[in-house]
Amino acid sequence: MPQLQANVSFLAPHPEYLHLPAPGGQVYCGCDQEWFAGYWQRKAGCGPSTLSNLVLYLTRAGKANHQPIPDKAAMTKLMRAMWDYVTPGLMGLNDIHKFASGGNQALKELGSGCTLTAQDAGQPLSSLVDFITQGLKEGPVAFLNLARTQQGPLEPWHWMTLVGLDTDAAGHPLMRLYDNGKEISADLAVWHQRGTAGGFVRLDSGQRRE
Repeated sequence: MPQLQANVSFLAPHPEYLHLPAPGGQVYCGCDQEWFAGYWQRKAGCGPSTLSNLVLYLTRAGKANHQPIPDKAAMTKLMRAMWDYVTPGLMGLNDIHKFASGGNQALKELGSGCTLTAQDAGQPLSSLVDFITQGLKEGPVAFLNLARTQQGPLEPWHWMTLVGLDTDAAGHPLMRLYDNGKEISADLAVWHQRGTAGGFVRLDSGQRRE
């Protein structure tokens, strides 16, 4: 594994744009596919949920022309709308390029100047780290894990929203992820070493921060 700089953090600007009020004064970290009403949507809705998180972020950042999304009810309505752009098939939404294509159509219709770009997981780790960290300068990054079994906190065959990448004292890149309304952490290098299929989809406005 290539040695990465230790003890550094890359964080999407304003990750709190993904926060929604939860009972008891708590917050949801992005949406939860369990908010869908239908069984199949709850089972296969991680892709539309992740796209909804990106649209929520862009809306609150003033980069998408969507009505305000103040709470769970409004977010669930957005999730239902995004389902039509990235509709899962029998195997779910298991293609990063289909996610990017459908997402780009949604962003275009929302008047956003941002586009989505995909990177397959089969690239060298250093290339993935560069792709992710460049994407985090714009906002959250969509992450698809096509492992068929649970890997630590990572659900199999599942989309998540990546909001940060930290390296520990040994230089291991640790992903900060929002999934099912909660924040989790997972080692990107360990995931990559297993040769798991999947990949990442990032936002690009052409005006990325340095």
